[in-house]
Amino acid sequence: MNKLNAMQILELIPHREPFIFVRDANIISEIAISGTAYWDESHPILKGHFPHQPVVPGICQVEACAQLAGVLLAWNARQSNISRNTLGVLGAIRQAKFQGLLLPGSSLNIICNLRLINQSLCLVAATGLSNEKTALTCEFVIGFRTSAIF
Repeated sequence: MNKLNAMQILELIPHREPFIFVRDANIISEIAISGTAYWDESHPILKGHFPHQPVVPGICQVEACAQLAGVLLAWNARQSNISRNTLGVLGAIRQAKFQGLLLPGSSLNIICNLRLINQSLCLVAATGLSNEKTALTCEFVIGFRTSAIF
């Protein structure tokens, strides 16, 4: 298993503050990755999302899952010497279920499993746990390509 820290993640995907949510990652295999996302109480996104009782927006949780999947796609591309510039983008959200509120200061522990659809599309099944309880399950499509953008 390869463990990646925040700096190594920044080398793989183009996201930056305040829109990088994944803090660490564990490459389990070519099709599986786990990692942690975190939003502290001062995160700018939370200022307008129920200001008196902030909750991490569901779409940000899905985005964290997509970022983690993007890390794995970029990792795989670099390991295969396909490209140092593989860019994955969220193409479709097929379903997302939220089974509890994710409060600021809580970690979302994510597991993503990828299935290649074709040379530029990947189906991702993700689960997010907070306090050892399922907070999120989702399924989405990532489109990916090599790029000179970053």
